[in-house]
Amino acid sequence: KPPVIHIDPSFNPFEKKSRPQSEMQFSNKIQPGDKGWKKLFESLNEVSFPSEPTPSGEQNQMEQIGKNAEEPALSILQIRNRYLVTAVLRGIMIIDQVRATERVLYEKFISGWENQKPVAQQQLLPETLLLSHEDAMLINEFHDEFEKAGFSISEFGKDTFLIQAVPCDGPNTDIKGWVESMIESLKTHPGEDNMNKDQRMAKSMAKNIASRMSRKMQPEESSSLIEQLLACKVPDMTPDGKPTLMMISFEELVKKFK
Repeated sequence: KPPVIHIDPSFNPFEKKSRPQSEMQFSNKIQPGDKGWKKLFESLNEVSFPSEPTPSGEQNQMEQIGKNAEEPALSILQIRNRYLVTAVLRGIMIIDQVRATERVLYEKFISGWENQKPVAQQQLLPETLLLSHEDAMLINEFHDEFEKAGFSISEFGKDTFLIQAVPCDGPNTDIKGWVESMIESLKTHPGEDNMNKDQRMAKSMAKNIASRMSRKMQPEESSSLIEQLLACKVPDMTPDGKPTLMMISFEELVKKFK
């Protein structure tokens, strides 16, 4: 039997019709009546969105960060191997994991060096470092600070040095490149005039180690980083004054979706 084609004489292909959202069909995978539908939002029961933005007076930023962290985060989302996003008590916190690591390491180094010398990793084959005369003078100027940080670097001729040990906190590869990067960052930059030599060394080490942290993080690792950052004396900026995190309050979100 040949197929029959039914034609609707009232159909106009050029007439645009819109239906209210309530009449649209949902995907067959999840229907509003399914039990699994509600489970998607059960974790958000603790979060309340105000219907109207509430005015807030001027408050200290550091106190606000502490208050925002009073309740545990629902979850942590990592974006582009660089940013951590999590919900906190009064909004959403976005953290730059590289800069956060820099702040955490900086305070760890400053605090640790005051109490004890860090554990050093001896090199089986010491690496030879040939420097310009200017850089050689700089490494001699910071000789005590390098030793305090866990390095063992000795002179080996004119403008030449042997790297015999490095801190365990540092990278295991390209040791020579790491030391050269540290020497470069130890050169005076704007805003460092008020920093002592220990602080400049800690800043240089933290920056060079943290630069390798733009990578995939495990949930436990990202959670630990956030906890350590919020426990810092200055959690919201790096040693050179760049922001480590930003907050978006629920009031701001409400305004955006109005």
